[in-house]
Order: sequence, then C-alpha cells, then structure tokens
Amino acid sequence: SVGTSKAVTVTGYTLGGTAAGNYTVSQPSGLTANITAKGLTITGVTANNKEYDGNSTATLAGTAALTGIVGSDNVTIEGATTSTFNTASVGTSKAVTVTGYTLGGTAAGNYTVSQPSGLTANITAKGLTITGVTANNKEYDANITATLAGTAALTGIVGSDNVTIAGSTTSTFNTASVGTSKAVTVNGYTLGGTAAGNYTVSQPTGLTANITAKALTISGLTANNKIIDGNTNATLSGIPTLNGVVGSDNVAIGGTPVATFASSAAGSDIAVGVTGYTLTGTAASNYILTQPTGLSAGIFSLSTTREDATVGPVPFTIELNIQLNRAAVSATSVTTVRVFSVDGKLVRTVTAAPKTDKITLSGANLAQGIYLIEISNNQFKQIKRVIKN
Repeated sequence: SVGTSKAVTVTGYTLGGTAAGNYTVSQPSGLTANITAKGLTITGVTANNKEYDGNSTATLAGTAALTGIVGSDNVTIEGATTSTFNTASVGTSKAVTVTGYTLGGTAAGNYTVSQPSGLTANITAKGLTITGVTANNKEYDANITATLAGTAALTGIVGSDNVTIAGSTTSTFNTASVGTSKAVTVNGYTLGGTAAGNYTVSQPTGLTANITAKALTISGLTANNKIIDGNTNATLSGIPTLNGVVGSDNVAIGGTPVATFASSAAGSDIAVGVTGYTLTGTAASNYILTQPTGLSAGIFSLSTTREDATVGPVPFTIELNIQLNRAAVSATSVTTVRVFSVDGKLVRTVTAAPKTDKITLSGANLAQGIYLIEISNNQFKQIKRVIKN
C-alpha cells in the first residue's frame, strides 16, 4: 500500500570466493522507501454546447471511466462534479473546467485522480423575438411598401441584460395588388446594447394587412336641359375622364351610363343621378368607381297659362327682342334671361333691372342653331324656343 518510510526487507545476498567458508553475511537492514499514489485519468466525457443563458454553468455528456488502474484493484469514480465555462458570453470552443470527481473503492487510497482537462464547448446566441407591432392597411398605390404600427419590444432577454432594438426597418406586402390579409414581410431590425453579442433577433413574422381598392371619380360631364316630356330620362354631354388612376395603370371607363332626373316636373337645377359606368383594363380590380355626382339640369315647359313674355323676331340674326308683360315686372323684379344651346349648355346670361319690360339680346357670338331662352323673375318663369340664323 501507499505509504512513506516503508520498511524494505532484502534477501538473497550470498558469499563466494576461496575463503567464503570462513565468513557469514548479514542482509541489508534498516532500509526504507515511499510508495506514492498512482495517478489515474478520467476519459469518456465531453462538454455540451448550450444556448446563452447569462451564466457560466456547463454540463457533461458521456460516461466517465478511470484509466490507469493496476490489475483488479477495486477503484471507482465518486463525487459530485461541477462544470464551468471560462465566461458566460457567446463563443466557440470555450474552455470548460471540471471539478469534483473523487475515488471510491477498497483500493482508492493507492490512487489519485486528475479532473478531465482539455474540454471545450460552444455557447450559442439566444434567439429573441419581436412583439408589439402590426401592419397597417393601406389604399392601393401600385407599390408593395407597407408600414407598421405599435411599439416593437424584445421577448426572451435574460435577466437585466442590456439589449435594445435598433436598425432601420423595411416592410413590404407580398404583391402590390388589392387583397385582404396579405402577408407583410419585415426586415432591418437589429440589436444594440452591451449584451447584444449574446443574442440574435428574428424579424416579426405572421403580419398581415389589407390593400383596399382606390376610388376613382369621373369628370368632364354635364347634364343636358330638356323640354318637359313626362319622364325622368336625362342625357349627358362631354367626354368622361377618370381621375385618380395611379401611374400608367391600365384602367379605362366602360359600361353604359344611365342618367335620370330626380323629378319629371318642370324646373331648373334638378339633380341628375348617373349609374352604369364601370371600369375595364388589366388593373381595374385595384379600383372602385364613383359614379358622377353633383350634376343638374332643367326641365323646361314651352307654354304657360299667361303669356308673360314674347320674343322676336324668330328666327333672328342680329338681335332678339324680349318684351315682358307689364304685369310680370315690378319695382323688385330683377329679370334674368338665360340662353341654353339645344344640348342644354348655358351659353349666355343677361340680367335686367326692376321695372324693365324690354330686353334686347345680341346675336353676336351665337352660332346658328336652335336655342332655349329661359326668362324668369319673382313673378314668372317662361321658356321660349328660338332659331338663330
């Protein structure tokens, strides 16, 4: 067994030579020496990689085995081990120190054991996720750019580690077309702070938003006046033009418009509603169309129960004289004469002072054709049909 100053017994020395018979020899005595413990090593264990968790604790894998036992000596591995990375930070091939292995068994006193050495493992970055943001709906604008709402927050930070959200983000829809619950991809979030090197960040996923159709309006149309005919049918003049188309999108006006007076009774500035216009073209599905609004026109009657105004000559060339019945004018009667072309366009307006019973309308700048003359004041309204040569 192991020990110090252990007695050493020597046997076997003898004498030789011609005179050996005259002598005896004593074996060496008083000899001592030490038996030192044999060093054993441990094999069969490796250090495990781990995700960053803010501490230096390590774990081992495998089954520890003793190397160097003599014969069948009864020696076993005992003890509670502790394994530790050199630092808690992220890194590769980081040194792992092991302590705590001891020896057991009846022959354990004859041995020492070296703790496993040369072990290394990796501490990998911990993945963080971003919460708190949503994608905003938008109106169609022919591009895939998206925007986010909310305040981005990191989830998964260990303890009080100094980690912040940084970077300049870009958010994009999967396509530029109109749709609901369209996937939105986010890029550009990064990490800042003194502990940022121990983490990675995943960009927000699963975000969706809607691209809604862009509303287009129609301009360039007017409603035509007409002679009373007992129905609400109306007609339009002009060239319809789309307003609001994005860039060079292929969108055009289609359909068959139907224009309708709000009332079939005679009157001026009667609202005219329009239906039937549609959209065509490869990009039409990205738009909705608003039918023309705000149109109005007059429905005129050519006869009255009292002849409050006469006009002449008919046809006329240079001047048209309008003679008012004296009963139709007063000290407060401002008479207005409005001249409409046959397609309902207002081409001239003349106003006469109170008590005026004769109005002269110049034919200058009036093209040849048929005109409707609306004569009105607070006493009456009358429509005359005239011809300009």
